[in-house]
Amino acid sequence: MNASLLKKLEPGKTIWDELVPGLHARGFKTGARFYVKYQSPCGSTRRPSLGPCAILSIAEARQLAKTMRAQALLGVDPKRAERDLKAQETLDNLWDEAFALSYDVEKKWSLEAQNIYTRNISPVFGRSKPGQITRFEVEAWHKTMAPATGNRALSVFSKFFEVIHMQILQSETFANPCLKVKRHKEKQRARYLSGVELGMLGAVLEREKSNDPRSVAFIYLLALTGSRPSAIERATWDCLTIVSHEGSRVGLLKVDGKTTAKTGAQDTVVVNSFILELLESLPRASTLTGIKAPRTFWESVRKEIGCDDVWMRDLRRTFATAGMSGGVGVDVIALLLNHTNYQTTLRYAKLDERVRLNASAQISTDILGRMTRAA
Repeated sequence: MNASLLKKLEPGKTIWDELVPGLHARGFKTGARFYVKYQSPCGSTRRPSLGPCAILSIAEARQLAKTMRAQALLGVDPKRAERDLKAQETLDNLWDEAFALSYDVEKKWSLEAQNIYTRNISPVFGRSKPGQITRFEVEAWHKTMAPATGNRALSVFSKFFEVIHMQILQSETFANPCLKVKRHKEKQRARYLSGVELGMLGAVLEREKSNDPRSVAFIYLLALTGSRPSAIERATWDCLTIVSHEGSRVGLLKVDGKTTAKTGAQDTVVVNSFILELLESLPRASTLTGIKAPRTFWESVRKEIGCDDVWMRDLRRTFATAGMSGGVGVDVIALLLNHTNYQTTLRYAKLDERVRLNASAQISTDILGRMTRAA
């Protein structure tokens, strides 16, 4: 085992040390970690983590591994002692380790989970120890929140306890107080931006064009195409075909969607000339915008325009609502949103490409007009 191998260690791969039996390093997306394998005094196999390879040197890891294996030979289970010590720590002290074990920092849900813990869980339970929290306390806390917020917070809290139970404390007697808490009934979400809110959004995006052009282009893509954020994240320049429609340059973006694996059909997103100009003004990157969904940027934008309850994917609902208000048929809107099931597929067969282009032009022009009137 050497430093160069640790730096190249891929997620899911393991390197065993040639000098200290049981010492090994495992690769994760968040970085490699040292572990040691030994037999506890009761005969069970332990594989506790020693720490991140970015913090511990190989020499330090070897010393720790030797010490823990020596303790086990003398009849002391160092993992049990560590577990008993961690059981006395507060949830705030355990959160960072649990978060690293639970979430991929590159995924969008990880940021939301971190925000939920900071905003909803830590103020109430952060100073409590794992064994002190009861189901009745969790039920009372859950009831204080709106249905959607409460259910999401409960999911994060329950996953937190599972990680504490299974991976950090490894205690069979440790109970998850969230398990029998009944979720709220949620109404189907129906939030979309009004004309006034679109105007305020347009004003902010116009102002931020020079400061953060990639994020601005990403939000315009969502607002004026009705696309899913995940599709825009994956889209590359090779996926984009430029065509002429009624004297204007229009892009047809074809990417794998939610049902591509089942249907074999790709999602088609119509990109108008306004967005094409924005994209072409950006330095070329591996994807169209060169970034993942700009969630931090969106947080600041929605706060500024007074729409804290609007999610990024609500721009998709705004696109559909504008289309229906403008007289575009439900079948055509479903086509633009790439909603696919057996019945809609039968109806789509009757619609040609001109219908898609005409409808998209109508909706995007309407939305862009509302966004720019106040800009």
